[in-house]
Amino acid sequence: MKSVSHIVWVETVVVVFAALQAHSLLTAWLDSPYDRAGSVAFLLWLSPAVHMLWRYQGRGPTNRPMVLTALGISLAGGVCNLNVLKYAALALAIAGRWPMRGMREIGWLALSLAWMPVFGVVLGAHANTPVWAANTARITLGLAAAILGLYEGKRTDNKP
Repeated sequence: MKSVSHIVWVETVVVVFAALQAHSLLTAWLDSPYDRAGSVAFLLWLSPAVHMLWRYQGRGPTNRPMVLTALGISLAGGVCNLNVLKYAALALAIAGRWPMRGMREIGWLALSLAWMPVFGVVLGAHANTPVWAANTARITLGLAAAILGLYEGKRTDNKP
């Protein structure tokens, strides 16, 4: 039987691989005016994942099928040279570090679009949105993702 720490190690390697595959995010965030707030949205979106890692001290439950799907999508993105697949794989790999238990987690994952460059393309090229409005929308969605991901609901176990 495999130990829990070995399983978490595999998921961590997939997250690092997906992050390396999605390295072009940095260029998009620096070069495109519609994507400049993407890094802030990413950090806000990432905050629930960091909280869960801290809470479980890196050894919590994971969603292995999601992580393996992320690995496949990341490999496909690398072979086809499609950045959108690489970014989606990064979001799935990070989200796969803990189980998706309901709509709150699925909503948090869907809000990962806020930090992806495709969001800026849609707002800038297709909707003719001003740059300041696109960046404000990005940060607002990132903040919504952080709140959604960090909110744990009302406690019902009567423990302090």
